[in-house]
Amino acid sequence: MLYLPCPDDYPSLPQKTRRFCQWALEHAAFDYLFKCDDDTYVDLAKLADYPAGRSFDYAGCEYAGYASGGGGYLLSRRAAAVVRDHLEAPTGNEDELVGRCLRAHGIALCADPAFQGFTRWTGLEPDQDNTVITAHGIPGERWEAIHRRLTDPGPLRIWVPTSNRYVAAAAVCLRLLDRFWPDHPPVDVTHGELRPELPDAAPQRFRAIGLGPDAEQSWVERALVYLTEHNADELVLLALDDYALFQPVDARAVALACRAMRQAPRIAGFALTWQPPDPAGPYRDRHDMVVFPHWDYTVNLQAAVWRRQTLVEILRLCPPKIGMWELEQAASRMFRQRMPGHIMAGWNIPRPADASGFVDGTTKTGWVFAYHNLMHQGAPDPRHAEFLRRQDRESWRG
Repeated sequence: MLYLPCPDDYPSLPQKTRRFCQWALEHAAFDYLFKCDDDTYVDLAKLADYPAGRSFDYAGCEYAGYASGGGGYLLSRRAAAVVRDHLEAPTGNEDELVGRCLRAHGIALCADPAFQGFTRWTGLEPDQDNTVITAHGIPGERWEAIHRRLTDPGPLRIWVPTSNRYVAAAAVCLRLLDRFWPDHPPVDVTHGELRPELPDAAPQRFRAIGLGPDAEQSWVERALVYLTEHNADELVLLALDDYALFQPVDARAVALACRAMRQAPRIAGFALTWQPPDPAGPYRDRHDMVVFPHWDYTVNLQAAVWRRQTLVEILRLCPPKIGMWELEQAASRMFRQRMPGHIMAGWNIPRPADASGFVDGTTKTGWVFAYHNLMHQGAPDPRHAEFLRRQDRESWRG
């Protein structure tokens, strides 16, 4: 929220825009500024990917030779400097005045209908299957409908496997999942003799599945029972029983990952977290999605969307009684040797400045699924005790 030295009313929008450009040029590093009205829905994922290699100074939905301020427009640093230095009108139609000012100083509009300034007339809204970025002047219920469409992952179940040893930590994670991802997909919790406490708020969205005594089956065996007998969905989001969310999940990114996997069957899994190896390259020329190289932990158990049947194939290649600590390396080796046509993809999350092999010591605020690993070597991690006191009053005692 930026307070500017100008009147706070609608007629003064030209000077609000000018003062904003002035502030941004002095205090922010940017390639483009984006301005829109506050009754405009913005598909941030598409906006972040715009202009995908093109070069321009001024872009938006054209109306009478200028960009609609309601639908939104982009200004380069050069264009923002022109607005700062030459937009002198105290009041008036801000978008028209900005357009005139830029044209007078040699900056033409790059017209693009991706920015919809007249949604009520055109009916065009952001969707997964189009390139529309904004919808302007729409009522609140339309906002909700657009957002639901954009963040719908399709058929997807979250799988939280737990054991008697971690059942209390799993209960904490389920409550925090409900808090930080309130419209999450259905959750399956697989457990041994002890059943974790399910959240009270939305019990219908959680299913507890007992797989028998812990001692009778290994992790791999129990995973295969769940994936083959209790889940028929194409995709499953695996989140371990102590991955406690500490910020909202980027549901739009999850939906895009699921869509990419349905379009490309060769993607075995799609990571929702930062991965230690440098990406092998972009996925299908998208700078935001990457392909990861084969390494010792290509198959890892950090939060990711998996193609259920492919995960079954990977686990069946592993020794059934293998321990958890050896599983990831063995599965990665089998994946590399026996499934060469498949890839691991993920989001292009920048390497944190404090990156470490043990990712619980790594900054995670840019992750799609940002979590604290509440357990370390079988015991509660004391580093997160204060977090639990703040976020979860019902966290496990002791």
